[in-house]
Order: sequence, then C-alpha cells, then structure tokens
Amino acid sequence: MSYSDIKYHVKVGLDPISPPDKNKLVIWSGSSGHFALSNESAPTTICLTYGQSTGTKSFNITNLSSTNDTVLKGEFTAKVQDGTRYQISRIIIGWKANDNTTNISTVEDVRYPDSKIIYNINSFAATWSGTDEIILQWTQYTMGNSVAQSVDYCLNYITF
Repeated sequence: MSYSDIKYHVKVGLDPISPPDKNKLVIWSGSSGHFALSNESAPTTICLTYGQSTGTKSFNITNLSSTNDTVLKGEFTAKVQDGTRYQISRIIIGWKANDNTTNISTVEDVRYPDSKIIYNINSFAATWSGTDEIILQWTQYTMGNSVAQSVDYCLNYITF
C-alpha cells in the first residue's frame, strides 16, 4: 500500500467566533503535540479545456479578496490531449489592498518538446472583475496538427 492510500481523520481546534474564511492546510504541530491549521491556504486547482485554435484564453479565479490577500502564487500547466506536448510555468500575481491594478510575473519552467510552444508566456494579463475575482488571460498558439487537438489547462495556486 502506498502512503497516499492511507486516510486519517483528525480533530483540529477551531475558533467558533472567527472560523477560517478560506481553505487551510492541516499540519502536525510538533511543538504543541497536536494537529493545527497552517497559516498558509490550501492549494486550489482550476482546469479548463480549449480547442486547438489560436487566440485569447482565460480563467476566472474566484473567491479572492482585493482587500486581504495580496499575492497569488501558482503553477500553470498546459497539455495537448494526445500527450505529445506540454508546457509548465510559474505565475505570481500581486496587488495592493483595495487597488484594482495587478502585477504579474510568468516564468516558464519546462516545455516538451523544446521546439513546440502551446502558449506565449509574455501574453499573460490579470485584471480584477469586481472585488473577489481575477480574470487571467493568455494567448494560445495553433497546435498545427491535421488532427484536432484540444489543450487541457490547469492552474494550481495559493493566495496569501
């Protein structure tokens, strides 16, 4: 049995007056000798599939706070459905509290094969839609295959 097959049920003390307002990780606190909530948010994953055509694609990242959280750190992945190519990048989006402007940094970590690009890392933009949602946009290139190829995109991220 692999370690991922083991399931635990643990008790974690919560403040009944002020419960967490977002998902949190449960950790073992060696100093106190019991399970506790981490200060970091639990990762959130959103995924979408787009057709092979070139153009602007987007994710709506919801349940954010333009007044509390100020950074989103994530891993952005794209994989052509037949598995012949993929691309992975790190994305960091930052903003000032109560300010509708964002700063974004995108760094490509890996691409396979090296000569095949799925999306343009310089095309990423993040804009606020209201006070609790960011729209992340990027440009996808045409897959260039005679057989229609969809692309699976996922963003796994935390906010703090």
